[in-house]
Amino acid sequence: MCDVFETEVEKPVMNGPVGMAQLTLACVLHGRNNRPEGFNWREGRPKLAAWIDKIGERPSVANTLPPPPER
Repeated sequence: MCDVFETEVEKPVMNGPVGMAQLTLACVLHGRNNRPEGFNWREGRPKLAAWIDKIGERPSVANTLPPPPER
């Protein structure tokens, strides 16, 4: 799915007013680098990574980061 979203994040539905599609994708990926362990969704997906970084700057998204994994 990450490969699909690499191109989908360029489309208007993902760049217009914030809606359920953007919120769902942000909830799945924001703050979850290499999680589950070994799954680097950012690798080879610069558009998706940039989109997540951009939406992650919104206070409504930034304030809901998951807690860091316990070690």
